[in-house]
Amino acid sequence: MKTSLYHVTALAGAALICVCSGQQVANEEKKLICEWNNNKVHIRYLVPKSSVGSPKNRWDPSSEPFPADIRECGERAQRYLVKSKGIKERIAIHNVEISSIIDYPTNVADLLSEGIRTTSQWYLFFRFAFESPTGEIIRPVDGAVVMLLDGTIAEEQTITSGK
Repeated sequence: MKTSLYHVTALAGAALICVCSGQQVANEEKKLICEWNNNKVHIRYLVPKSSVGSPKNRWDPSSEPFPADIRECGERAQRYLVKSKGIKERIAIHNVEISSIIDYPTNVADLLSEGIRTTSQWYLFFRFAFESPTGEIIRPVDGAVVMLLDGTIAEEQTITSGK
């Protein structure tokens, strides 16, 4: 089963736009996995290009069980977010998406002849929210954590920032 991916998910006033591509970023060996936008910021999520092709990131949902422990990945993503953003308040996972990486041809001729291709590589997109001691969601945490199935956490690259 092949599925194409282009979705916009509304999350507490933000939009997750995953027109996930195989673009290389400025002479680096990085691959753009997805982008996230809201009215304040535009963030790209990049991983080492060599990580994407790892067999640990492959999954055929029509014939294989999910290959990663989502709870373990979520806990790791939460620890990463708390440490990288210096979060002191209590947070919890608010939303998890599982998406395949899309491979865009590098030139127009290939795009016209081949089209946009899905790959068998997948990633997890974690959103978090600040939580009260009673477990009520107070507000979303800015940003997200994007993780390949092998546990590789994507690097954030802020493109624009609001005032």
